[in-house]
Amino acid sequence: MLPVSIRVFGLVHNPGAIPSEQDFSDFLSLPPTSRSATVPCTDASNAVHCDAQGAYAANAWLDGVQLLSREASGREFAVFSSAWRFAR
Repeated sequence: MLPVSIRVFGLVHNPGAIPSEQDFSDFLSLPPTSRSATVPCTDASNAVHCDAQGAYAANAWLDGVQLLSREASGREFAVFSSAWRFAR
């Protein structure tokens, strides 16, 4: 089964804010013929993990990705991969 969506998870370090680190996730629906995807930084005007150009900010890092597939009967299958960061 091919993925129908992708979600990336991450953390942004913002020393001037309370709390100084915030979780975020961005989502993208995929066409059935996709073999690759670029997940954009969503809502760049309000999200601290995005820079002014709509790219991920230098103080943000991605630490997880989830792929979701759906079969004809409606059952969904998800695969989640995570990269753990223990120290800066």
